[in-house]
Amino acid sequence: MRLWVADVEKGLMLLSGGAWRRAGPPCRALCPLGQGVCWAGEKEGGVSDGDGRTLLRFPVPPGVCALTAAGDRLYLLSADADSVTALDAATGRPLFAAPAGAYPRSLAVSPDGRLLAAAGGAAGEVLIFDGALQRQRAYRVPGIAVGVCFHPRGLTALCEVEDGALCALALRINSSGVSREVFSCPDAPCCLCPLGDGCAVGCRGRVMFLSGRDQIRRQMACACPRRIRALGRAALIADPWQGRVLLSGGACLYTGGSPEDALIL
Repeated sequence: MRLWVADVEKGLMLLSGGAWRRAGPPCRALCPLGQGVCWAGEKEGGVSDGDGRTLLRFPVPPGVCALTAAGDRLYLLSADADSVTALDAATGRPLFAAPAGAYPRSLAVSPDGRLLAAAGGAAGEVLIFDGALQRQRAYRVPGIAVGVCFHPRGLTALCEVEDGALCALALRINSSGVSREVFSCPDAPCCLCPLGDGCAVGCRGRVMFLSGRDQIRRQMACACPRRIRALGRAALIADPWQGRVLLSGGACLYTGGSPEDALIL
């Protein structure tokens, strides 16, 4: 098992052979790429192989908050530049860029790799792009669009709405727009992740695991679940407030500075 952690204080950390080592500079977003990982920090991104050797470095837009790969391209979402950018995965060369809302927050690729969805932040939109970053659709959602994921039962968005206090609202979206409310919570939303036939919703103070029928199966305490990644029917959770990476069963795999993302490969 290799556990990768994007820590904005300690750097790109790799657990391999039972020992931790620093494999790269401070960064905040990861995605799997072949047998290794792609990472992005404040000004620089790169590709590392499975043993932590850096294969490629390239400049990135400011404030990259999400990163994903599809085919031979990398897609980076920039909160500071309000944009999504496509790079050639082999060279890091910029290919395309497109506006992605106002302080966008989340990026997801469809299961077939043909479409991207971006949570457009304060613009209150979920944006759908093709692989060349041509906008296909834009769906209006209430409040701030915080998270988005492709779900077996339809596109799902996580929003931050204000009704006297910040709260979380998850919505299902179909081709004609928002179809129904999936879930609501009185805590501020952090992130969203498809998980099995349901999803995991991260809010300030806890993570809730929803079934395929959108019922809460269970929940766990977590100060600030910044990123949740599926591990089969389990999940890997990065919590920068407590400096921990957790499994959904509660086991702590990493304690450090400020982990923003984590992967197990």
